[in-house]
Amino acid sequence: MPSQLANIQEAMQTADLKNPAAGMMMMRGSMGAGQLLAWVAIGVVVALGVRKSTAGPNRFGEAPFVA
Repeated sequence: MPSQLANIQEAMQTADLKNPAAGMMMMRGSMGAGQLLAWVAIGVVVALGVRKSTAGPNRFGEAPFVA
């Protein structure tokens, strides 16, 4: 986001105040790639967090409970 700050400020200064929807759509288009990348990163973290672990003991010992 810090790299996009100049673009956001310029978009806000040139926005049409009589048509706020147009200004919002203009800003949404300028930030689309960054938002998409953030959602992909969140998806990767969630996918890694919910995958099943390996069976058997590990370096910390046996599992305390069986799920």
